[in-house]
Amino acid sequence: MHLRFEQLIHRSRDAIWAIFDDPQGKQLWQPTLREATLLKGNFGEVGAVTRLRYNETGPAAEMVETITTIEPPALFAAIYDTPLALNRVTNRFLAVNAEQTRWVMECEFRLKGFAIAMTGFAVPMVEQRLRADMARFKAVAEGRDAE
Repeated sequence: MHLRFEQLIHRSRDAIWAIFDDPQGKQLWQPTLREATLLKGNFGEVGAVTRLRYNETGPAAEMVETITTIEPPALFAAIYDTPLALNRVTNRFLAVNAEQTRWVMECEFRLKGFAIAMTGFAVPMVEQRLRADMARFKAVAEGRDAE
């Protein structure tokens, strides 16, 4: 399943990248993120493998992130592996002008096991979650003082 989202943010691309690339800042726009444990490599570098734990409604969710591509300030791509899905995510940050950036997120999901039968329920939940994350990121980015 392929999903694509766009968000126009009123900040420069460099400012957006600084926020997106800040491991401590992730909890501001991913409020259910509780733990990021580095398993291999260095945080924020290609090849880094990190276990991410989220407190969701119900049981905690866990995924493993493997960074595949980083081209600051334009591109961040990673694979997210969970028991229910493998998700390839590409985040592009396109400079609209000096003070605006278009964030384009493309996701390619491959559901696993019984999750395949739940596609009709899973897609709207995933879309809602990703749109909410992008909206929170926009709010954080536009609310942060220019640096």
